[in-house]
Amino acid sequence: MNVGSKRPIAWNDSRHAPSWRFYLHCGIEEAGCPGIICIVCHQVLCHPSEHGTSSMGKHLLAKAHIANLNELTVSEVPELTSSMVDETA
Repeated sequence: MNVGSKRPIAWNDSRHAPSWRFYLHCGIEEAGCPGIICIVCHQVLCHPSEHGTSSMGKHLLAKAHIANLNELTVSEVPELTSSMVDETA
């Protein structure tokens, strides 16, 4: 269980929010807490175990995210996977 969270993080559990398609779990080293990273624009957000998935949906509607998504080629869009994220970032 993550410290200070309302509920434990299910790292390998199924996720029901459709926006999870665009995110991966990650750790925020500076803050020492869990986070999520957008696989399109690599923006790091607080993990939804704290506040729910509303910030995930809002991020997907942000102009910067949409601009990055529009820059992807037609062949890249179906291939959105964790391999697009630089694990050293």
